[in-house]
Amino acid sequence: EWLISPTIDLGASNTYDLTFDIALTGFAGGGATTASLGSNDTIAVVISTDNGVTWKQSDILDIWEDGTEPSLTGEAITIDLSSYSGLVKFGFYVAKSASSNNNQVFIDNFRIANASTCSAPTALSATNVSHDTASISLTTGGAANAIIEYGPFGFEPGTGFTVVAATSPVTIAALNNLTEYQVYVRDICSAGDTSYYSIPINFTTTCPPYYPTYTQDFASFIPDCWNEATGRLGVAGTNLTYTTASSWFSGGFGNIGSTGAARARVDGTSIDDWIISPTIDLGSGSTNYQVEFKVALTITANSSSAVMDADDTLAIVISTDNGATWIQSNILKAWRMGDQPSNTGDYYAADLSAFSGQVKLGFYSASATGSNNSYGFIDDFRVLPIPSCVTPIDIQVTNLVANSFDVGWTSTATNAQIEYGPTGFSPGSGTLISTNSNPHTISGLIDQTTYDFYVRTICSVGDT
Repeated sequence: EWLISPTIDLGASNTYDLTFDIALTGFAGGGATTASLGSNDTIAVVISTDNGVTWKQSDILDIWEDGTEPSLTGEAITIDLSSYSGLVKFGFYVAKSASSNNNQVFIDNFRIANASTCSAPTALSATNVSHDTASISLTTGGAANAIIEYGPFGFEPGTGFTVVAATSPVTIAALNNLTEYQVYVRDICSAGDTSYYSIPINFTTTCPPYYPTYTQDFASFIPDCWNEATGRLGVAGTNLTYTTASSWFSGGFGNIGSTGAARARVDGTSIDDWIISPTIDLGSGSTNYQVEFKVALTITANSSSAVMDADDTLAIVISTDNGATWIQSNILKAWRMGDQPSNTGDYYAADLSAFSGQVKLGFYSASATGSNNSYGFIDDFRVLPIPSCVTPIDIQVTNLVANSFDVGWTSTATNAQIEYGPTGFSPGSGTLISTNSNPHTISGLIDQTTYDFYVRTICSVGDT
């Protein structure tokens, strides 16, 4: 099969080169894989000296066969056309007489232009890629200086951003986070004279560090810049394997609905699974922060309460070196047998004032064997300055009878405000009670009715 160019006029004489990029990969899906040509496979570029009327083996300009395959990442090909003239066409030819190797060949950046006086750079690479910078390394074709040109993936060379490089590597900056970039390089042969473009390289910038207040509501899963991983949390450290196939999924908080929260299998066989936050910069320590979120535990079948086995754990862990190390001593809170979250959900806040700099936070679910079939849920995750009026925790309902119940909580403040109403009511539209008793009895309720209630502390006038 052939891919044939339009007519190209080389004139009576010329100093032109034909340049193009070529790569060979396996045909299997899931990304580029190294390929080899079979003994009956041929890739060739051919010139027709009579404008496409005839194509002959003697006019093959370059050929690739078994043992001389193009590389997976691509090669820049330059062919001298000075011995040809007049109207010509170029053809890319692939031949196969048996289906032993399934490959695909790629051709790009086809160009006919005056020959360059120096060679294009080689061995391009991008290292130390961050959310807004990358280091570009290269080997020049022999010139003292090179032009690095970069832009969003797929940009047209000649339209990108340029940096003149006298050394290697060179840092390019002011990049956009979570963006795929493409880089080409040319040697500067002399004033006004440059080499052909190198084979391009691609890289993708990382997630930026986030600064409090940082909020994640898990409306989609997995959220941008969060990662799934597997690995047992150990005393000396944890070897994490990043994956997209952990036991963490999207779920409705408290097993109500199917989306809007992060859900993990807490009771099962050989579970050591994580979801890990992006980098969060806590600064120098001059501001005290906390992490807060909602947590719930239910059976897998519905929203009923669940019981943890002795080998089950749901925990939040902090990595003080930005995700490099995860150890048991950095557990902020672990829920285990006898201390499991409620099925309707609990609010939890952990003081981060002992930490500074760039950190990551991970939610860890672990179980060796499964018998109770439970799900853990995380939602409304926030890292924020510790408020002057701290949210009450450990909300408990006791003495539940036909038309009243007692509600208790833990807080450093004396006074509190309780708001209650039918299940699903919007805070601000319910019945308000201000109290300095803890626990407090709510009475006058309608029997066989489901209620929601919220508690917030009153720290001072106007500060709740």
